[in-house]
Amino acid sequence: MAEQNVNAAKEGYEYYLKNFKKLNKKLKTSNKRYYLISGGEAVGLGAVSAGLKMYFGYPMTPASSALHFLASHAKKFGVFVKIPEDEISAINMAIGANYAGVRAMTGSSGGGFSLMVEALGMAGMMEVPLVVYEAQRAGPSTGLPTKTEQGDLNLVLGGASQGDFPQDRAGCQGREGRI
Repeated sequence: MAEQNVNAAKEGYEYYLKNFKKLNKKLKTSNKRYYLISGGEAVGLGAVSAGLKMYFGYPMTPASSALHFLASHAKKFGVFVKIPEDEISAINMAIGANYAGVRAMTGSSGGGFSLMVEALGMAGMMEVPLVVYEAQRAGPSTGLPTKTEQGDLNLVLGGASQGDFPQDRAGCQGREGRI
């Protein structure tokens, strides 16, 4: 498993060097070349390279880093970025854009993602393609708790919706199925 992770990281790094040379940030601490990129920047770059045209997000850390990155580069990337009044509006705007044929996504974390689950279930039942960037916090609080957990991950993989929502998401199923 470790070898597969190292190979995946190398392939991603090589792809980045080949396709995004203008966005590299060089650290001038030695003669070696190092590249510094945050998780939010990586999500934004990945989404743009996959054809993202609209991003709807309400500021909810740590997902805000992708929102801020995309907003600050919106004109250069040709991406429309909207900050609606709440997470419920953000996911419904993304669903509407995707329904109309525009590649759109949203992102949130923790409680913000919890607010999105009803609309997520609706998108699943309507079979509308949707990407939700779920940036997990360190634990069940607004700060770093003494004990971290995988609560967001459990919610995402455990069927974050209501009704007859298909549980197979990119090869992942709920508690009874494969993960």
